[in-house]
Amino acid sequence: LDANNLGTTAVRELVRGFKGWCPPILWLTHNRISDAGAAALAKWKAAAGLRVLHLKHNAMTDSGVRALLDSPNLANLDGLSVTGAGDESEARMKARFRHHDIDY
Repeated sequence: LDANNLGTTAVRELVRGFKGWCPPILWLTHNRISDAGAAALAKWKAAAGLRVLHLKHNAMTDSGVRALLDSPNLANLDGLSVTGAGDESEARMKARFRHHDIDY
């Protein structure tokens, strides 16, 4: 789902459409996903099955990154790639994920 001009509404529809199932990997790079879209992903209970989430080059700020990092629904993530992380969030990702800075 990279580079499709997807925004927060599309993320909400994605979550609604998948319902209680989540693919193990989601590629959503180069879109328009904001902090509200990150919050929708963070609140998605089925995201507990998600292992890798790629969100680089979106409209998120550090607030959205923190929502993802703090989400109990995303506690099982093995990898997270984002743009917009502040220094503290970047340090948290570096400590938690072996490959947190992959760029596409």
